[in-house]
Amino acid sequence: MTKNLKFQFKNKKLEIELSEKEVEKFSATSIFLDKGDNDWEIKNSFFDKNSLVPDIFRYVLKCSSVGVWSFLDTKKRAVDKFEIDNDSKNIPTEGSKNIILILESPHKDEYKIKDYKLVPRSPASGDSGKAIFNLFTSHVMPMLISLGLKLNESDEYNFCIVNPVPYQTSLVSIHQKGLISSVRDKVWKVMYPELKEIFKSKLDSYKPFIILNGCTSNLKDLLQPEINQIQNCKVFNVNHPASWQRSLSGFKIP
Repeated sequence: MTKNLKFQFKNKKLEIELSEKEVEKFSATSIFLDKGDNDWEIKNSFFDKNSLVPDIFRYVLKCSSVGVWSFLDTKKRAVDKFEIDNDSKNIPTEGSKNIILILESPHKDEYKIKDYKLVPRSPASGDSGKAIFNLFTSHVMPMLISLGLKLNESDEYNFCIVNPVPYQTSLVSIHQKGLISSVRDKVWKVMYPELKEIFKSKLDSYKPFIILNGCTSNLKDLLQPEINQIQNCKVFNVNHPASWQRSLSGFKIP
């Protein structure tokens, strides 16, 4: 049996239909979900302003020697491992060159549950963040350069991460079954129309030099109308960082 899953967002009632197979994934009891006989409803606290994961400035991208780029933290100190402790919610704008990596929405590692509440951390706090730290300068940048990315080796660039829908559309903290991409996509698609003007306004304010559209492939094209309106920046489509390690593993010496 299918179920209508309802939730309130920005004073508007939204809903999606869960297929029979998706309904089966919601077998766990959740503090965030009321299961009625007919419709199910997500509690208001799940998508309120306190559960928003903020956009962040994570790294300074700097050329240390000819053709060799590396990440520094936001205070321009060397970093030797992935962590989110030095993420800044203040994305520099005036006089800055910002590289904006766009994802789609935060998932499991971007939250912790404390006192029965969903508490936001930072974007790309788990495997995606590790992939960015481990693979961007060494593997992804060379591919972007071959596609026309041009960076001045005497300049520094701010590497920032933005979610167009900065809420947990995967609902993983409710169903507790890992990523169910079909559920994530359905929730994202009904929420994004309520947020796309905010998303565009944020991108404008960040004055991006480069935009990397790393949104998951099923949703990537839906962002393009807003991205296309941003002036004076170059746009590249990239795979979502969660797939970088898997994609690169196919390149090896037999």
